[in-house]
Amino acid sequence: MEILLQDLKKAFGKMVAVDIPQFTIHSGDILGLVGNNGAGKTTLFRLLLDLIEATEGHVQMTFDSITHKQTGQHELSSQEDGSLVVDPARSETWKKYTGAYIDEGFLINFLTPEEYLDFIAKVNAMPAIAWSKTATAPEHTDDSEATSAHSESPERDAETTDNTIHPTAQSISPLLLQFAAGELFGKKKLIRDFSAGNKQKIGIIAALYARPQLLILDEPFNFLDPSSQNLLKRILTQYHAETGATILISSHNLQHTIDISTRIALLEHGKIINDLPNTDGSARTALEDYFNV
Repeated sequence: MEILLQDLKKAFGKMVAVDIPQFTIHSGDILGLVGNNGAGKTTLFRLLLDLIEATEGHVQMTFDSITHKQTGQHELSSQEDGSLVVDPARSETWKKYTGAYIDEGFLINFLTPEEYLDFIAKVNAMPAIAWSKTATAPEHTDDSEATSAHSESPERDAETTDNTIHPTAQSISPLLLQFAAGELFGKKKLIRDFSAGNKQKIGIIAALYARPQLLILDEPFNFLDPSSQNLLKRILTQYHAETGATILISSHNLQHTIDISTRIALLEHGKIINDLPNTDGSARTALEDYFNV
């Protein structure tokens, strides 16, 4: 899917948080948004998701081959090739093909993780999740030292006991099961009672669960231990390879952003001041120069 930003501006009083005359996010991009605090990354994501209203301009989304779900009445146009063009401020249709996690406000804190994923499946008209009482989640394998150190945390130990149920591999991908790491399911705990890192994992798993054409993640590496950060990079790159989805992430972690992004946009005071191709990490020098790394 493709996104066109046209004369997009968001002002809060006299402060302009986003000011983008024109910018295209191409189908299949893994676009990393980077910038210092206050650069406008989260505000831009909230505009894309119609969580806040633009002061000026608009967003246009084109989804590929929309033939398997009913379209809404406010779409801009349905193309002969089956693609769908929508303005997210005027249509609800795009939500069916979009997964996002911005912050804890996206979660339903009075549900358990199992209930929340069941809810995600229901609103996306997907089959009910198959839960198993005998399956166990795989252990981390990509960073044994970090995993060992992290397992000594009393909080982690408290959250990894009494594993009784898990979604089956038919309901959720093996890498996402590994990402859950035996910490999320079968705990008989409400989401609000989990640690910040495990809430982050629940939100990311939910965003990916319906296999969206557009995935938006704001600071996805926050609160995660090193093993989980590395595993998340594998999850995102594998998901992109399998689906060709358009993925947008923001992060203050330059290394992770460079590792997974095919393209990086540098924001400053709400403006995109540099659009960097990132073939084989080619954006590294420009970013390190800008941030004085």
